[in-house]
Amino acid sequence: MLASLDPGAEVSLLAMHLSEVEDETGTIADLFAALRSAGHHSDRAAIEEALGELVISFEHAQSHLAAALAGLQERLDLQP
Repeated sequence: MLASLDPGAEVSLLAMHLSEVEDETGTIADLFAALRSAGHHSDRAAIEEALGELVISFEHAQSHLAAALAGLQERLDLQP
């Protein structure tokens, strides 16, 4: 897929994926803090909410990580 793009577009796409990963890891860190707080207060509803949001954040980060990793492996000629 990336081979069909011009080099500038390839770099822009990779940068977008890496930016999304960076943003999502911040969200994940915040959710872990919320989960710890909810656990400390034995707030089951807040624990379940934080866990549900973590699943969504993990999935979002995973999709961008996979795309970024594939692009980097191709660009750097690294084998998985």
